[in-house]
Amino acid sequence: MSDEEKEYCVKGRSIENNGILMLKDITEEDIDKLESIENNGILLIPRKLIAKLSSKNIENNGMLVPYEEGMRIYSGKTKLNAATLEAFDEPAMILQSGMLIFDDDVTPELVKKKIKGISNYGKIIAPKKVYGAVMAKCTENTGVVSENGKHEDDD
Repeated sequence: MSDEEKEYCVKGRSIENNGILMLKDITEEDIDKLESIENNGILLIPRKLIAKLSSKNIENNGMLVPYEEGMRIYSGKTKLNAATLEAFDEPAMILQSGMLIFDDDVTPELVKKKIKGISNYGKIIAPKKVYGAVMAKCTENTGVVSENGKHEDDD
């Protein structure tokens, strides 16, 4: 992995203080050089390297998420419309950690056809007509999923 690709904060032989620690391109050699991983929110690492990472000093981190090739990662504010979903070559696994908004032109059929699964660590806003389909695709949800921004408490 080149230095330009390393989007995380490295201090000496430790990785510290990242909201989302993107280790999707880390190599076994990079892991061998590490001494510790501390104070990070979400750790995204290839599934095949999780066991190798477990030998390191890992403290005060949030979720460990196995990365799979082709996973779509959305952080910040993202809007998905029908045209975007239709352009997916194959059903996508989505990791969402910011705010993901489904546009009104998205249909339940399109969600079922184009989304394999969603790991949600932020907020998803979906129109009422696709809320059920979106929830059915949430394989992991530690955030909020709401209909058009409503919360259960809003009623």
